[in-house]
Amino acid sequence: MPQKRNPWNSEHVKSLWKAFCPRVLTFFMDQISEHQRDLTNSASSRFVGEFIAGFASAADRMRAVIHSLFVDRRRMAENLAHTGDLIFSEPAYILVALAGDEDAHERVRRATLKAEQTGARLVDVLHEDAAVWDILSRQLVHSRGLDARAFFSEPARYRGIAAEKAIAIADAHAQAVAKIRGELAG
Repeated sequence: MPQKRNPWNSEHVKSLWKAFCPRVLTFFMDQISEHQRDLTNSASSRFVGEFIAGFASAADRMRAVIHSLFVDRRRMAENLAHTGDLIFSEPAYILVALAGDEDAHERVRRATLKAEQTGARLVDVLHEDAAVWDILSRQLVHSRGLDARAFFSEPARYRGIAAEKAIAIADAHAQAVAKIRGELAG
């Protein structure tokens, strides 16, 4: 994809992590014998400064990346208007695949190509394939309690279930931390 621009600052942070991850393990292994007055840490302890400098560099670069992020609502609206209901190709493919169709990706990919070439809406192209539409209808009713036509009708309202999943994961971790704190206190 020639138009793609890699997030090189984030890639640099990942590269630092790969370089320093083994040193973190060495740092922890050094702690085992820290109380012994021997020379088993003499070589490895010389690199602690590099580890700290690398961590500080990665943290500083990642701070800059995070502070540069913003939501460009106007551009998002333009992208959505341009792609229309093609945004539904991923959930359509996933729902069809979850129903056991091994060719789900290819079937939905062909539908997106036809929609793009003809100017038709994706929902209409998917509806033409009775088998795919039947699967989508059943899957949407089963998983979300939704009518397929209603689901595909408003691309601007589609957001998937990422928010719900993130909240559920955060809640599960909060419960786990509370349990550990309780065990440590009791």
